[in-house]
Amino acid sequence: MRQSRLPKTNPQVAYPTIAVNAKIDALRGLHRYDEALALSAEAMKQLPNASLKGMKLQILITRAEIWEDLKQVAGRNCDWSHALRDARLLNYWRGITQVGGSLALAYEHEGRLPEALKTVDEAIEANTRIPDELYFVSEESSNQSRDCSEAWEANGIGRTVP
Repeated sequence: MRQSRLPKTNPQVAYPTIAVNAKIDALRGLHRYDEALALSAEAMKQLPNASLKGMKLQILITRAEIWEDLKQVAGRNCDWSHALRDARLLNYWRGITQVGGSLALAYEHEGRLPEALKTVDEAIEANTRIPDELYFVSEESSNQSRDCSEAWEANGIGRTVP
């Protein structure tokens, strides 16, 4: 497992968290859990700065999913709890919704129903705070979809978008 030394020797270069997280997830998909956990531990060491909580949050979510695959309840709950705490600190409503939902489901499976209810209620509340404009499609994008649909229909592919 070769890691770039550039961020260590040249601190103005960012650690490639998104790429590393994708690799961790790929290793998970290949069931190479030991490698995925080792890489996630290394990634967490590379992100000591409090301003990088969003990056840590993504690593924590991925690692919690590894623990879930391995049926390691303590590790899973610890990482999801930590990720939920970070999402709260960041006011990252989508993160609270995602992680809270996963953690609530885990609590439910463990029979910890009061905690599951409290956590899912928090996730639902967070979902109401996600800005509505994130769900709107611009007129230009809508027109492009319609143009593609018309082209597909003309070629006998699919159906039109209303």
